Amino acid sequence: MKSSKNSAISYCELRTAKGNSVVIHDNRILSEQQGRIYLYNTTKNTLVQYDESIVSSKLFPLDDEQLAQAVKDYKSEWEAARKQYIREHTKPHQISSDVKQASIDELLSDDDSNMDDTDVDYDEDD
Repeated sequence: MKSSKNSAISYCELRTAKGNSVVIHDNRILSEQQGRIYLYNTTKNTLVQYDESIVSSKLFPLDDEQLAQAVKDYKSEWEAARKQYIREHTKPHQISSDVKQASIDELLSDDDSNMDDTDVDYDEDD
């Protein structure tokens, strides 16, 4: 997958028999089920849980131009979906009351807005 040097976020293309979609992976969003990952599917405009052993062979890196266009086209929708996911999946009773709101606010504001969208590198192993 292709990601920014200072980010846990990767943009790539998911190629399937039904068609191709740009997907976004944030390695900070973990699945409770081992062997499964969440990818933001831009065609479906939602986070989708995938079987990692199946989907990993169908993910392909974007070139620099495609990446820049994907960030431009999908970044705001992705951030909104991520914030909604965090709100829905953060269990307030598991966080002490002193840090609950601060932790949630920190997660919600961690939007990589300081990321230089042109500063990318390739991670061929993912």
